[in-house]
Amino acid sequence: MFGSSHLLLSITALEKNESFRSPGNFTSTPVFPGAWLVVSVTSNGKDIKWSSAAVNDYVKPGSSGRVFQSLRLSDIELRHHGLIFSAFIWNPMKAPYIMDHFRVRVRSGNPVIYGLYREVK
Repeated sequence: MFGSSHLLLSITALEKNESFRSPGNFTSTPVFPGAWLVVSVTSNGKDIKWSSAAVNDYVKPGSSGRVFQSLRLSDIELRHHGLIFSAFIWNPMKAPYIMDHFRVRVRSGNPVIYGLYREVK
């Protein structure tokens, strides 16, 4: 696969203590210059939150493994409207790779450990 793969979700009916997890199985070629698993939240086309994990931190070139990135909803400024969550592989060198079982999951959080102690409107 070349370029980027995107998955978009609307953030409207989620609880404040939930988090997004983006796991996937990744296989790269023996010479792999690098790619990043990116999760971002946008509002009206502007980035609100952006985070990435280098694939090579999880998978050695020429091998297979699992990569993931997480984002807690409590880390996002919720005052913005029309929030869109996006998870994708940023592959600026357009190196070949295989991504399998890529998904986004919403995970319930513990309000005591991960809680947001202000009212969400």
